[in-house]
Amino acid sequence: MNFRKRDDSGMERDCRTTALKYIGYRERSTLEVSSHLKEKGFSGREIQETIEYLKELNYINDERFCMAYASDGRSKGRGPMRIKQALLEKGISGELVDIALTELLDPQREKEAALREADKILRNRGEGNEGEIDEKILARIGRRLSGLGYHTSIIYEIIGQLRKN
Repeated sequence: MNFRKRDDSGMERDCRTTALKYIGYRERSTLEVSSHLKEKGFSGREIQETIEYLKELNYINDERFCMAYASDGRSKGRGPMRIKQALLEKGISGELVDIALTELLDPQREKEAALREADKILRNRGEGNEGEIDEKILARIGRRLSGLGYHTSIIYEIIGQLRKN
């Protein structure tokens, strides 16, 4: 079925075409596509049929989106809690999120990523591994790691390790 609407310029636009254009830029979740189409003024029936069409063609796939988003988040230094929260907000089920995070982030990898983030802060402040690290710097590292979504246990372990050095 081809659903058409007139936009502000008077041109007809099709629900499927609008959706395809939206997902053409990057991978999207089902909820993102649905919300976008709703904002554009399409009816619930049009949106539902378009979503089903896109899923049949495997143009939208929440499992694939979840894995790609989690992988991208990890490569940007984000912790598992932040990635999980963002995926849940994008309409991905908690079960899918947990599977993706288990596959991509084991505790050792999470600790290594958190250490890399801590090292960035130390390098930017001109402090290397020599001497004692100021408590203000340690607090800043803790806040940064927390903001990136790392588990509290990992944050305390990193700060404890930096204090010993």
